Amino acid sequence: MVTLHDPRIHPDLVASSFLAAPGTSTYAVVQRSTYQYLPPPYQAFKNRTCVDTSSPSFNNTLQYFDIYTYENCLRECFALIAYHQCQCVSLGDDVRSLMNATIHKSCGCQLPCSFEKYSVKVSSASYPSDVSVDMIMNETMSPDKEYVRNNYLEIKVFYEDLIVQSTVQTPQYTIETIMGNLGGQMGICLGASILTLTELAEFLIILGLTIFAKLRDRRQNVKRIHPTSP
Repeated sequence: MVTLHDPRIHPDLVASSFLAAPGTSTYAVVQRSTYQYLPPPYQAFKNRTCVDTSSPSFNNTLQYFDIYTYENCLRECFALIAYHQCQCVSLGDDVRSLMNATIHKSCGCQLPCSFEKYSVKVSSASYPSDVSVDMIMNETMSPDKEYVRNNYLEIKVFYEDLIVQSTVQTPQYTIETIMGNLGGQMGICLGASILTLTELAEFLIILGLTIFAKLRDRRQNVKRIHPTSP
């Protein structure tokens, strides 16, 4: 079994591995993909949010894994549940098939906002050839050709190309786009622009100051008339 994974992350033997049989030459073409989703309040996966593990305020709550991943969270949660119930620990890595929806929900594991995946295309052919089998026997002291074909294999792992497929989530509306759309709608519907809005604000300020000055002058020119006795 051959597993391809990020060296910093615990390998997932079910999702990122392939088999290579003896007597075959296996070619594994690897394609690396990166995913970057927006942290809360944005919804990264339909109605679910993600955990921004790259944020300085992020606190890894896992006790037995240095790096937080969704799979590591499920492994640790399932191991703790199994230990408390039967004082045992599962030796396998396929914890998703052992957990039901209730346990998934009780674990409360969230997907990280950024992660990587490796997709593999595998092809194989018989190995070794009749030409190279004698060379292998001489170099390895193998007893016969049948032993070589039953115990030796060849694996070649290489990238399909040097292009990394990246998926980046971006907000549909930002403050800049909202301001731009608002200004565009006002320009189309009202013929308004920054200049006309400035002129309108200047007119309203001058009008307000003029009205205030007239009211103040009127109050100063008012004379009080006191009634006289006959």
